Amino acid sequence: MGNNGTFLDVAVDHYTKDVHGMQNIPDTGFDEASKGNFNFIGMINYTGIQGDDGDLFILNPEISQKLNDFNICHEILYQLAKLREKVYVSWQEVLIDSDYYQEEQLMILQRHCSPRIWKGETIICSPNAKLIQYAVQRENELREKRK
Repeated sequence: MGNNGTFLDVAVDHYTKDVHGMQNIPDTGFDEASKGNFNFIGMINYTGIQGDDGDLFILNPEISQKLNDFNICHEILYQLAKLREKVYVSWQEVLIDSDYYQEEQLMILQRHCSPRIWKGETIICSPNAKLIQYAVQRENELREKRK
């Protein structure tokens, strides 16, 4: 889907303004997050093809807010990107500003960069319960290993 029209209309209809910002966002690299309301999770996947801006995967804002964990949300997006019939050679995590999202624009924040409006392909992801459970379990296992 493109970044105009239908995808935002559907997603914005389900977005609730009263949700709280994401609590568990890593500090490293998202220095300018305080300059906006960056509380949705996204991931840009790159094909490596010259001239291709990549695809921006966004976790459904309600799910992003409900899970409230950057690493779990990112794992879900990573797994969903692997299911797409497109070969990606790299990816980068981003945060999405919910204020712009409601205005049907996508202001993204990449690590160590300034915020910018996204103009490329956008895919809003709504994972099923099984994938969410997998991501939670995987992240819990990784956290245990880090201890």
